[in-house]
This record gives sequence, structure tokens and C-alpha cells, in this order.
Amino acid sequence: MLMAYFFKKGKLSPAYEDPVYPSGDLEKNSRSLDGDRLLKGTRLKLVIIITAIVMGIEVVGGFLTNSLALLSDAGHMLTHLFALGMSFFAIVLAARPVTKEKTYGFYRAEVLVAFVNGIALLFIAAFIFYKAIFRVISPQSVAELEMLLVAILGLAANVAGIFLLSGVGRGDINVRSAFIHLIGDTAFSGAVVLGGLIIYYTGNFIIDPLISILICGLILI
Repeated sequence: MLMAYFFKKGKLSPAYEDPVYPSGDLEKNSRSLDGDRLLKGTRLKLVIIITAIVMGIEVVGGFLTNSLALLSDAGHMLTHLFALGMSFFAIVLAARPVTKEKTYGFYRAEVLVAFVNGIALLFIAAFIFYKAIFRVISPQSVAELEMLLVAILGLAANVAGIFLLSGVGRGDINVRSAFIHLIGDTAFSGAVVLGGLIIYYTGNFIIDPLISILICGLILI
């Protein structure tokens, strides 16, 4: 009634706009959020593709070079790839509205991502530790040069992923989580490269399973 009174008296124009939340600003903010979400999704997809390709190369390279360190790094990349995929999926779900059937909201998907990824990491760490113990007891030869080249490729892929996700994870727990995973992956790949260098120059093959145990410990931390 009060608003109708002011309209009749000419106090307010029918085109009155809230000065605190102008419609133009709301539209701009909406477009900005959509563009930001699209950028995050695109970057995540690129990182997923790069990670999947390099993971496959590390698996093949691990078997061909007999390097448990490469296979361990590939196993960790698998969990990381899963985490990236779930982060991307959570971003897609978070863009959808809450429904009556899903009253807790799609934003809660990030909690499920963290839980499932944590369980997967525990299983991978147990497998790495089991295999590495046998290699420490009975070291096996490794094609050190080929192992080193594959490890360098893995390190380069992780650095590229960090570059792609840097600056786009502000305010988004899923992208931020993926970025942190990439930093961890880079540390793992760096350890494998270091191990490859030591093996190449010293011929001490026990370094390979020791690096695997190191990766296992970092996963559990």
C-alpha cells in the first residue's frame, strides 16, 4: 500500500531500481560467474587430458623399464586423475539449483569428493608399500635412462597443470583442491626424477623401491 501511494503521488517512477542491488550489476555478476565457471571447467578438462596421457605413458614406461617408482607415480596419478574428475563433476553439479529430491544441495558434492579420494589414496599407498618392501629385499635392475626420460615427462606435465590452474581457484574449494593435488604430484615426480638421476650415475637400483616408499609416506601424510 505504501509503495502504491508513492507511485500515485509521483514520488517514485515505475522504473524505480534498487540502488543497493541494481539489475544491471546483477546481470554483470551473473555473466561474470558463468564465465569464471566456464574457465575453471575448461582448465580442469585440459589438466585431466594431460594427466591421463602422461599416466598411461608412465604405466607403459614403468613396465618396460622395470621401474616400481614410475608405476608408483602412475598409481598416484590415477588417484589424482580421479580427484580431478570429481572436482570437475562437483563444479558442474554446484552450478545446478537445489531440488526437493536433493535438499542438501549439490555443493555438498565436494565433501564426497574428499572422502572417496582419501579412501583411494589409502589403498594405493598400501599397494606401493607392499611392492616396495620386496624390491628393497631383492633389488632389480632398471633401465635408468628410459626411466629418467619418462619421469621428466611426468614432471613437465605436472608443472603444466599447475600453470593452467594457477589463479583460477580463488573461492572454489574444488579447483583449489585440484591445484594442491598437482603440487603434491609435482613433488612425487620430482622425487622420481631425482631417483632416476641417482640410479643413472651410481647404478644403485635399490633407490627405485626407496623412492616408492617415499611416495607411499607422502601419500599417507
